[in-house]
Amino acid sequence: MSDSRRDHPRYASPSRSPRAHRQHSRNGKRSRSPATSVAESDKLEKLRRDDGYHRRMSIAGSSSFSKRRTPPLEDRGRRGDRVRSPRRLSPSRPQMSISKTVMHPPPPVPSHPPPPPQGTPPTKPLPPVPVPPSFLSLDISQKPPEKSRELSRDDLRKVWHERVDLLFASVKAREQLSYAEADLKLNKLGESSRMGNLSNDRARAQTELRCETKKNEISDSIQKLTASDFWPALKPPDLQSVEAKFFGMKQQISELHNSVGELSTSFSALLRLKDPGTAGEPPLKKRRLEGDDAAGPSEATFSLSALDGIQARLSGVDSQLLDLQNDILQRNMIVGDEIESRIDARLEEVEIFPDEDDINPSPDIVTAAVQAETVKALNSINSTGQQLGELAQEVANLMMQSKGTDDEAMRLRQENDQLKTEIIKLKSLAEADAKVVQQNNEQIKALATALQAYISHAPPPPPQPVIPTHEYLMEELEDHIHSSCIMTIEPLLREMKDEVSKMLTDENDAMYQTVWPKIELVLRMMDTIKKGSNIILEPEE
Repeated sequence: MSDSRRDHPRYASPSRSPRAHRQHSRNGKRSRSPATSVAESDKLEKLRRDDGYHRRMSIAGSSSFSKRRTPPLEDRGRRGDRVRSPRRLSPSRPQMSISKTVMHPPPPVPSHPPPPPQGTPPTKPLPPVPVPPSFLSLDISQKPPEKSRELSRDDLRKVWHERVDLLFASVKAREQLSYAEADLKLNKLGESSRMGNLSNDRARAQTELRCETKKNEISDSIQKLTASDFWPALKPPDLQSVEAKFFGMKQQISELHNSVGELSTSFSALLRLKDPGTAGEPPLKKRRLEGDDAAGPSEATFSLSALDGIQARLSGVDSQLLDLQNDILQRNMIVGDEIESRIDARLEEVEIFPDEDDINPSPDIVTAAVQAETVKALNSINSTGQQLGELAQEVANLMMQSKGTDDEAMRLRQENDQLKTEIIKLKSLAEADAKVVQQNNEQIKALATALQAYISHAPPPPPQPVIPTHEYLMEELEDHIHSSCIMTIEPLLREMKDEVSKMLTDENDAMYQTVWPKIELVLRMMDTIKKGSNIILEPEE
C-alpha cells in the first residue's frame, strides 16, 4: 500500500483528468522491470527467516554470526564487575613474640603428625578463568557437515527458471494490485466530488474485489517463495571447504585458550608468592580502569584478572608462612611446658623434695638424682636442637624452592607474552579471512543480481550500422589522401623529370650533331658568296 501511495501522487492539478492520471501511473509502472524487485526479494527473505526456515551459513562471511555470538552488553558488564570486584583475604595471624624459657626434657614423639591449627580461616578459592573471546564460543566438538548431493546443470536451470517465474508473477501481481488501488483511490476521489452514482458504486465494488484477488495472489506467491529452498550465496562445496578451513583454526585457538588458562593459574600462584604486601588491594592499573569507567579490550581484562588472582594466591602463601612460624613458636612453648611438667612429675614420683614431715634424704642421693635428671634434660635439649636444625633446613629448602619458583614464574611470564603475540596474529589472520569471505559474498550477490536482471530482460537489438556520406568521407580522407599522394607520387615525378631531361638532352645532342654540320656548310657558303659579290645584307627592320 505504501508503494502505491508513493508511486501515484495525489490528484492536485485541475487541468488533468483522472483517466490521464491513471494512464500516467500505468506508464510509470510498466517502466519497472522484475530486476527492480531486489528490495522486495530482501523483504521476502526476511519473512522466510522469521518463519523459521534457517540455514547454516558461513562462520566469517555472515554479519549476523558476530551479532549472535557477541555477548550482550549486560552480560559483559556483569563479567567486568565480576573481574574487577575486590577479593576478601583471610586475616593474617599476628606473629607471637615469646621470651626465652628454660628447656626441659621433651615429651615422647607422637606416632602421627599434629593436626593443623583450627583457628586459621580457609583461603578464598581462585578466581575463574577469564571469559574467552566470542569466536571461541563455538562448539568445535561437532564434525564438519557432510557433502550434500550436487544438482545437475539441467536441474539447476529448471529450479532457477521456476524461481524467476515466481518472482515475475509476484512482481506482476503487485503491480496489478497497485493499479487496482490507484483505481480505487480515483473512485473515492470521484465520490468526494459528489459525482457518485450506481455505476461508480459498481466500479468501486469491482475494484475492491480485484484488490482482494491480487492480495490473495501475492500472499500465495509469498508462501511459494517461502516454501522454496534457500537461495545460497555460496555453493555447498565452497561453504564446506570454508567451514573445514576454519574448523582446524577453531581447534587450535581453543587449545591455546586452555593453555592460557593453565598459565594464568600458575602465574597467579607465583605472583602471590612474590608480592604478598599488595594482595589486599587492587592494582594501580585496575583502579585507574575502574575510575575511568571504560571497558578495555579482552586482553587487558584478562591480564588484570590474572594479576589479581596471582596476588591473591601470593597473599595466601604469605599467610600460610606466617601460620607456620606461629606454629613453630607455639610448638616450642608447648614442648617447654611439657618438659617442665614432666620434670615436676618425675621429681614428685622419686620424692626428691619430700614434705617437711618426711625424713630428709642424704645429700648423695639427692645429687645422684639431680645428675640423672640433668643428663635426661641435656639429652632432650640435644634432640630438640636436632629437630630445630631439621626445621631450619626445611625453611632453607622452602627459600630455595621460592627462588626456583621465581625463575619458573619469569619463564612462564615470557611464554605467556609469546602466546599473547600468537593469539593477536591469529586474530588478525581470522579478521583478514573474514573480510575476504565477505567480499566474495558481496561479489556473488552482485553476480546473482546481474544474472536475475539478465534473465528478466530481453537482450537489446543490435545497433544498425550508419552509412557515411560522400562528403563526410571526402572531408575525413582528404588529408590522408594528400599526404599519401605526396609521399608516393613525388618520387615518381622526380624520376620522370630526370628521365625527360635526359631524353631531351640526348635528342638535342643528336640534333646538333646532325643539323650543325649542314648549317655550318651553308654559313660558309654564304660567307663565300658574300665575299665574292660584295653584297651587303642589311637587317630587316
